[in-house]
Amino acid sequence: MLTPSTPSDPSAQPPEWSAKDIEDGRARCAVLLKGLDLVAEAAEPIREGAGCGTPAPMQLVSIGSSPKVMFSPPAALTCDMIAALHKWLQRDVQPLARQHLGAPVVEIATMSSFSCRNAYGRAKNRLSEHGRVNAIDIGTFLTDRGEKTMVLADWGPAAHEVAS
Repeated sequence: MLTPSTPSDPSAQPPEWSAKDIEDGRARCAVLLKGLDLVAEAAEPIREGAGCGTPAPMQLVSIGSSPKVMFSPPAALTCDMIAALHKWLQRDVQPLARQHLGAPVVEIATMSSFSCRNAYGRAKNRLSEHGRVNAIDIGTFLTDRGEKTMVLADWGPAAHEVAS
C-alpha cells in the first residue's frame, strides 16, 4: 500500500499503480456502482506527485434518469464518491430542489474534481480529498425550468459575513 505524503515535494517520483491495484479498484467499482442509475466511464489510473491519485478513477457524466442530472464538465472521481453523490442527489438534492426551487436539478456545473494539492491549498497540511480523486467543487445547479442557483452567490452569508 502506498502512503501519501505532501504533494508539494517535486523530487518525489510517484510509483505507477500495479496491475493488481488497478484490477482491485475496478472490481470494487463494479460492486459499488452496480444497479445505480448513472453514467460513468472508466478512466486511466491517476498518479501524480507523492501520493495523489487513484488506480481506478471514473469520469462521472450523469446521475439518474428521471430527471437525468448531467455533470458539466464530467468529474474525475472515485467510485466511492460517485456512489455517495448518487445517494445525496436522490435523497437530498432533488427533494430540496423541488421544495425550494420548484423544479428538479438537471445539471451540475463542476468547478473542479481531481487536483494534487494539500487541504485548503496550504503548504503544510494533509493531502486534500481532491488529491485522492475523492472530492468535487460545485459551481451551479440548473433546474429543468432553466433557472441557475450559484453555490457561492445563493448559499447565504458566510460565517465571517455574519460575524461582521
